[in-house]
Amino acid sequence: MHGWDGGVLVVRCCISRALGLVVVAVLCAGLAACGSAGQAQEVAAAAGAAEADHAGNAETAGAPASGEAGTSCTGVIGVIAPFGGTTARDSIQMNWARVSLDHFNSVHGTSFTIDPANVDTDIAAGRREARRLGEDEDVVGIVGPASSRVVEAVGSILDDAALSYVSPSATRVSLTDGHLKGFYRVVPNDDKQAPAISAFISERLRPRKVLVADQDDPYSAPLAAGIIKDLRKRGVPIQYVRLPAGQQSVKDIAGQVDPEVEVVVLPLIDVALANRFIAAVQATGMRPAVVGADSLFVPAFDQAGAYVSSFGPDATTSAAGREAVRLYQAIFGEFEAFGGPAYAAMEVVATAALETCKGGRANREGVSEGLPKVVLEESPLGTPISFDAQHEVREGSYRIFRVTSGGYQQVG
Repeated sequence: MHGWDGGVLVVRCCISRALGLVVVAVLCAGLAACGSAGQAQEVAAAAGAAEADHAGNAETAGAPASGEAGTSCTGVIGVIAPFGGTTARDSIQMNWARVSLDHFNSVHGTSFTIDPANVDTDIAAGRREARRLGEDEDVVGIVGPASSRVVEAVGSILDDAALSYVSPSATRVSLTDGHLKGFYRVVPNDDKQAPAISAFISERLRPRKVLVADQDDPYSAPLAAGIIKDLRKRGVPIQYVRLPAGQQSVKDIAGQVDPEVEVVVLPLIDVALANRFIAAVQATGMRPAVVGADSLFVPAFDQAGAYVSSFGPDATTSAAGREAVRLYQAIFGEFEAFGGPAYAAMEVVATAALETCKGGRANREGVSEGLPKVVLEESPLGTPISFDAQHEVREGSYRIFRVTSGGYQQVG
């Protein structure tokens, strides 16, 4: 349930449990991931069982506040994230955003819809889609963009259109320095990620020397610089290399890795490049420990024994979280933890849209006014979500996971 509390919108709802109420029919109609009709029926049955299991908890799971049930409010929420392609993170955030909005509509009686914008890291595509969404008067807010480089490139377009945009994964520190007035994020920035990675390396792995490899990218390069700076403060010797873009060979770079290197750190946005570089290093006979940034917290980075950082908790550590994982797997096949923040980002935008709805229609001005006041007391990220004056999430931390043959194990 939710309501305004001293000018602040407070949302009290168990997010993990609420996933059991997702409207599966809408999801199956909108996403190819649902597969065959038989699979869709199985999914619907799984969702129905989950809803029945939790029926007795409806009152505590976030039933609508007085006067809110059946509230009719319409509006379109754009989602700038990749889908329908072949990249490592493809469709994950879009899937989570759809799950979130379907649940929100089912609980609050709203009729919000999604306008998907298929953009990964392509700046030209990002600008094109940002203009398209900005010109559509029905679009009241944005989830995304997913990457820091696209946020930087399209932020001024969205700002000029008076659209607020909440990213589930853009972590570059400078994005909240004030030059992008409508930008928010539900994940901590790299000022928190770099120290978390560095502390784990120096305190747990204790290597003689560390190799940090980055890309020429607004996400990768600043994060690598922060990790290097923090490791040096801790007295850890560093070797640094920059990896080439595209499909260029990394064999020569791998051959130059110092034999004393015991840990390779990969703050890379390109998952395929990370896999190729590890293979090239191992081909020289070296077997260093591998630590990836949150961008590698995806199944395509399948280096068993490697470590990755993440801004989300292990959902399987609670009964409600395990149920959420089971339902998501029933709908989309393989659980994708990387997209969890997209669920939270969509809930934040939809909440601001509902609470400022006028005459049955949400609007951009209302969403922009409402976002700073939103507080999610519980979220898929394991911490409450609210924003400070710079539009940074107030609470949030990075955790370290070990990649296993069957998933992930939290180790730090």
